[in-house]
Amino acid sequence: LIDHLARNDPLETQRLIDRLERVVGDEAPHLWQLALNQRETKALWDRLGHGAGISVGALIGNPRCPEMSIHCAPLAIQRNDGVMMLPADDEKVKRSDVILFCGTERSKRLLADNLNNPYTLEYLLTGIDPPRSYFFAWLSRYQKASGDVAAGTGL
Repeated sequence: LIDHLARNDPLETQRLIDRLERVVGDEAPHLWQLALNQRETKALWDRLGHGAGISVGALIGNPRCPEMSIHCAPLAIQRNDGVMMLPADDEKVKRSDVILFCGTERSKRLLADNLNNPYTLEYLLTGIDPPRSYFFAWLSRYQKASGDVAAGTGL
């Protein structure tokens, strides 16, 4: 990453510094890499296996405040034999990518939650909070099949 920044326009380095200052704030920056595999990112791995196109920006969404992201930024994506520096938020991730992040210590834990909890990931990707119990899953399917009959019954 340092070599990439040294070879390119100094404005790119300044934009990165500005972004990281916004992301990390007053906290000490924390670097980590995340391998997109079945063990470390179970929900994401399953979703990618169904052919879903998921952007790196969607992964760092904040489920408590959808218009914001958690406090981290992707710095590089290693894919196959190549490395993509400073990926755009709309860059689609693939199984077996390894992503270098910079953020806060807390954002590392939040990102792991985003990528391992299927309900959280579904909400980040669709804006829909799926039903989590058998009863509410059944009720949701029933309402869709019946054209929301329950709405007229006072339920």
